[in-house]
Amino acid sequence: MSTFDIIATTIDAPYGVGVTAPQLAEAITCMDAAKGLFVSVASFFAEVDVSLQQAFIAEMQLDLDAVKAVALQFAEMAGYSSPLIA
Repeated sequence: MSTFDIIATTIDAPYGVGVTAPQLAEAITCMDAAKGLFVSVASFFAEVDVSLQQAFIAEMQLDLDAVKAVALQFAEMAGYSSPLIA
């Protein structure tokens, strides 16, 4: 089971979205893409354990600074602090 498979149970199942790993990767690195998958991205930052977030970021070879920038924008909109940016 991949890291994304574990994450998908949190970000997809409750909301019935059906996002793919590449879609999530793009959405957590680009605010414009994030807006199209708002529920999944918000769930990723708020409900997925930070160690799984970090593992997914590493597996997908994402720019951590770009992910943190999107996480910060989501945190500011939602009024919560994401462990990833703490």
